Amino acid sequence: MQTKTRDYYEVLGVAKSATQAEIQRAYRALARRFHPDLNSETGAETRFKQITEAYNILSDERKRAMYDLDRGLGVSTGSAQFGWGARMPRFDAGVQVLEISIEEAYAGGRHPLTLEFGTAVRVVEVDLPPGVVDGRRVPLPGTDMSVTVRVAPHPRYRLQGRDVYVDLPLAPWEAALGATVPVDTPSGPAQVQVPAGLSSGRRARLRGRGLPNPDGVDGDLYAEIRIVMPPKLSASDRRRWQKLASSSDFDPRGV
Repeated sequence: MQTKTRDYYEVLGVAKSATQAEIQRAYRALARRFHPDLNSETGAETRFKQITEAYNILSDERKRAMYDLDRGLGVSTGSAQFGWGARMPRFDAGVQVLEISIEEAYAGGRHPLTLEFGTAVRVVEVDLPPGVVDGRRVPLPGTDMSVTVRVAPHPRYRLQGRDVYVDLPLAPWEAALGATVPVDTPSGPAQVQVPAGLSSGRRARLRGRGLPNPDGVDGDLYAEIRIVMPPKLSASDRRRWQKLASSSDFDPRGV
């Protein structure tokens, strides 16, 4: 059966936000009061051991961070159970990173994050709002700590702030004549109205189809035109291109 987590802050009589100086002052005062050599009352020795145990955790920033996390998650963290004095936990609250995909950034939701403390492992769930941006710090549940969200590079989409960029392949005749063509977006398929005469590198804008913004205006999606030639021309296609070449006065290198 899981035992109740000992409240080390309560043992020392300090607030959870106490500074190291405040923790040290509280420990010294209590240690003098309950030291077995100075206090022969029943229970003084036990109280002194509890005070020392609490100080050993809260006076070490990394041990304190681990204790705060476990305490917030309702996990028993007795010093004997997790070997506080024997092994330093490999945990730094300032550098925890949660990597997600662009699609997950769009949708938000709960995502598991594995934290390692020496030989102990914690899996916590981080609740992400829809439209979370790269670099955002999100609080860990039940604690004063947070993790940094990183949106992983995507083979198709490029993210700049809340705007998303994607290549849009077009056949030469679609670029010349204009067309309505499908385009994949992180939130699902969409249709792009391509005006006639667009060249490679130009962009078609889908307003509001970028990364959602619960607190303001959603980002936009930009489909960047990339004209793609057929890999192989049939004889009839070649004749059509030759006819166009002989009748057109367009010079792409002209001034």
